[in-house]
Amino acid sequence: MPIVLNQAGYRHALSLIRQGKVNKKDAWSFSADDGNALLGDPPKYDVYKKWFLGHDTDANPETKEAWKYPFGKNGNVYRSGLIAIRQRAAQQGERDIFEAAGRLLELVDAKKQTAKALAFKAENDVPTDILLLPFGEVETTKGKYVVDEKAAALVLSIFREIGNDIVIDYEHQTLKDVQAPAAGWIKDLYVGEDGVHAKVEWTERAKQYIANKEYRYFSPVVYVDEESGRAIYIQTVALTNLPATMNAKPLINKQKEEEAMKKILEILGVSSEDEALKAIKAYKQKKDAIPKEILELLELKEDAGISEVKASILAFKQGMKTSNDLAKEVKELKEKLLAKETEEIVEMALKKGKITPAQKEWALDYARKDIEGFKVYVQKAPQIVPVGDGIAKPVKQNADGLDDATIMIAKQMEISVDDIKKYALKEG
Repeated sequence: MPIVLNQAGYRHALSLIRQGKVNKKDAWSFSADDGNALLGDPPKYDVYKKWFLGHDTDANPETKEAWKYPFGKNGNVYRSGLIAIRQRAAQQGERDIFEAAGRLLELVDAKKQTAKALAFKAENDVPTDILLLPFGEVETTKGKYVVDEKAAALVLSIFREIGNDIVIDYEHQTLKDVQAPAAGWIKDLYVGEDGVHAKVEWTERAKQYIANKEYRYFSPVVYVDEESGRAIYIQTVALTNLPATMNAKPLINKQKEEEAMKKILEILGVSSEDEALKAIKAYKQKKDAIPKEILELLELKEDAGISEVKASILAFKQGMKTSNDLAKEVKELKEKLLAKETEEIVEMALKKGKITPAQKEWALDYARKDIEGFKVYVQKAPQIVPVGDGIAKPVKQNADGLDDATIMIAKQMEISVDDIKKYALKEG
């Protein structure tokens, strides 16, 4: 019974908190009558689901059983409800829901007049929380991919299952078989209202590069499902000045834009960019001046018109079905990724002359069973086949049917001739 974070509920909770619709005093309880009141008569599940942080993807979405972890009622988010969600999600091991409730609690407890409490987290002006994959269609120089709620769930599930930090390097050096020092590490991923975010731990050198704007962009290496076009897995991320993503925004400038947008929403007392546009239009219709603080945040002149303000706010906007059988999809995708990586590393070993063509099936079998061990083998094995001329050379074999290169490798790997004859040699 996979329970995933319900994005519609999370966004609704954010909107209510920003509008100040929060109950901080009453103890939390959620009865059948409370659920019926949210559902309405006739039942409206598109409204009902917005009051829950959890979605059971095995259940019919047009039933109450599909929606878990209620956080509010009577038009308000309950602080005590979020605390109850944190406690239960921790017991159930549902990490994404646990962390989502935590982020909502931080907003509830933040002082309304303190923009810093809502701001993009940064360390010495270097962001430590970055929007890695924005919701919508992402266009790159190598093609397009889609990030929606299902893609986000897959990306997080694979990251959780692999269990390793994601490296941030310089100029994708990790993929180039050269020395590749880390610029930082992605310690965690979470889904926000605008896409998949990464919590980053930078190295001191990288912080300096970013603060000095010597490196301005980041570039994720994203695996995409060919059938759906969805992003499914993030392999690595790089600091670069030539990102493949079209219309990429600088790391530090992006932070300032998000802070500015949040401040504008706070000043106007609204929860979305669309509502902000309507509020500013209302100012103009009343012949009132647009608040100076907003113009400053948008870097506009005091006499800026509504069209300029609208264009600036729209520039902040970003383009967002739930996933079924998520566990099965994650397993299948992991197998596809492993198979692809296995093929690639064996081909690389062939090109570098670390194995002979006759050893390809043996190498594939080895890599499938222990890919990390095969990587170490390729790294340490000497070049045994000349590369560069593309001409196949005859291979001299001994009485056991083994060539000299195979015997040399066997000695390095401490493998007996009998084992090679038994497992490596194929008939046909």
